[in-house]
Amino acid sequence: MVLHEDTSVVADLAVSQMMTRDVWTVTSGTPLRDVWRTMHDHKVRRLPVLDHNRRLVGLITKSLLINARRGAHVDLGAHTASTIMEEDVITAFPDESAASVASQMLAHRIGCVPIISYGRPELVGIITPSDFIRAFIHAVGRAAQGPDSTLRL
Repeated sequence: MVLHEDTSVVADLAVSQMMTRDVWTVTSGTPLRDVWRTMHDHKVRRLPVLDHNRRLVGLITKSLLINARRGAHVDLGAHTASTIMEEDVITAFPDESAASVASQMLAHRIGCVPIISYGRPELVGIITPSDFIRAFIHAVGRAAQGPDSTLRL
């Protein structure tokens, strides 16, 4: 099978068309033990940290948790998400292009970009490599079906 410009539809998508909308989150006051449990139970590696207004205040990754536990010997029961969360988080808006966000992820070597609303940093979604793979699979399937098929994510 030869792929051509039909697969460029992934790059032309807005982030809102491919992001995950139902995002598992924690608050800055969530004990790290519960952060770990949430990641484990829901099979996620990244959790946005929100305040009580759903505004993004940070991000915790599984590697941050592992490093805190092993390297700094942080007691997961005695510390909260605010102890180790990354506060300088790269974000995007829902109407930004998927190609632009993918470029940012590659340039900064990050595994996700939280998607926030305009005006205030309220979390509306997240985009990860899995979202890009899912969109690519749909585009490849569409290309295989012919130019009149519709991309549905």
